Amino acid sequence: MLGQISRISLHIREVARKLLTSRGQRGTSEEQRIQVIIETLAEKTYQHGHAIGRREAKEIGLNITNPNAVLEELMWELFCAYEEQMELRKPLDPRTFVPRQKDEHSENVVLGCIESAQLSHQFRAELHGKVERKPSPQLTLNLNLNLQLPAGFDPATLNANAQQILQGMVAGAQSEIQKAVTQQIRDQMPVASYQMWTQNGSWTVADEW
Repeated sequence: MLGQISRISLHIREVARKLLTSRGQRGTSEEQRIQVIIETLAEKTYQHGHAIGRREAKEIGLNITNPNAVLEELMWELFCAYEEQMELRKPLDPRTFVPRQKDEHSENVVLGCIESAQLSHQFRAELHGKVERKPSPQLTLNLNLNLQLPAGFDPATLNANAQQILQGMVAGAQSEIQKAVTQQIRDQMPVASYQMWTQNGSWTVADEW
């Protein structure tokens, strides 16, 4: 696990370096600036959801341009569009992600967007949630439903089709009752843990640009 975390950290640093040097000038001072940016973003920003404003970005060495009012409005509209597309206002809570009547649930989600003048790409994946419950003692459920007929009625007078229909009704009711009782027992079992993960992620061309 530690080795995996180390590889992820090195990969993040390498990607950041490639992005920062793709258009920058080379030199000792430039390399020092890049190193400060990488260390700040990869090590010294401890919360993943921390928002970096223009002033803080400038302090760590990023190139900052203040947009005019028109451009800033367009940037805000674009951010709101991404916010809606990636459901950023929807809390990701495993306790509510999985419906109460189920132990597992999955949804297709958009985790990233890259746009250019020609194309728009989305990184889509399957988001899965699972509830692990503490095991309970094995229960055996036996149901015996007796169909009460009117007093004085002789079941022998029913034809074969009618008897088959009544037997089917009793069997169906017995099955539904057993499902309902089993569901109630499951719902009352204490939750041991919640799990959430993504899988089958891939970049695709967006339907709309």
